[in-house]
Amino acid sequence: MKRQYHRAPPTLCALALTAFLAHAADPAPPKGTPAPAAPEANAAPIAAPIAAAAPAQLYVCTYGRSKFPENFAFQDGRKDASVDLAWSFYVARSGSEVTLIDTGFSAPVIAKQWYVTHTRTPTELLADLKITPDQVTRILITHIHFDHISDLPLYPRAQIIISRRSRDDYLSGKPLGGVMFDPLITAILKDPARTHVVDTRETLPGGLDFEVIGGHTAGSAVVHLQHAGVHHVLAGDECYLCANATQQRPIGRTFNPPLNLALLHRLADPAIVVLPCHDLTLLTRYPAVTPNIARIFGE
Repeated sequence: MKRQYHRAPPTLCALALTAFLAHAADPAPPKGTPAPAAPEANAAPIAAPIAAAAPAQLYVCTYGRSKFPENFAFQDGRKDASVDLAWSFYVARSGSEVTLIDTGFSAPVIAKQWYVTHTRTPTELLADLKITPDQVTRILITHIHFDHISDLPLYPRAQIIISRRSRDDYLSGKPLGGVMFDPLITAILKDPARTHVVDTRETLPGGLDFEVIGGHTAGSAVVHLQHAGVHHVLAGDECYLCANATQQRPIGRTFNPPLNLALLHRLADPAIVVLPCHDLTLLTRYPAVTPNIARIFGE
């Protein structure tokens, strides 16, 4: 794939610094500390998830757009260039069961801070799919950065799936890059009746397979599912863009670079469909439902 660059505007350096301070990955271990090894279960080639009862439909929903420093999107990216970024979440649906993979965010003040042009809010996108917040039955949180968890309180009936490390990091209240603490989210994550934590990897009802990676943030995860014999990986921010996997170029913001790179090596199989949360090309590569929603599969 040919690399395409957008020349950065003059203010990009200042914006990049602001973005780094607000959205950087969790603080890395001190220099000289050996990076923790990937769990043995995560070192093998990716196994396809159980296909039984897999979602009938999968959609990518994009609620905003912005520029992003290229050296944040790619570890080897240029500091004086930017990439076009989508701000997205996913909806998996089977009959009356509706699962969100991440929630996005709705607050205009956050959009302004991040120079995000909101196209529609996440709940407006769900309405375009004829889904109300009360109809969302489950939410899988790939990690706790604001654009993946902020709208969690809008879904009062949903069960929450999250890695134990992400849950514990959020409940600690300690300052973490990209995390905006909300007492409503804290209350949900403290409630064992609503929140289920995953330590390493777990196959969930409905054919979704939640795997903790720990590359982008200490507790970041990806979600596997299989449809019509095709293995899909919803990559959260372990890949910002499809090109991170297809070009084997690690992301530029990581807690544990070796773990992120190990995942990219596992995603090199061209038979695996990689679905990040920030890739605008998904809206044109898949059939459009609306200008801001594309159908990955299903009718």
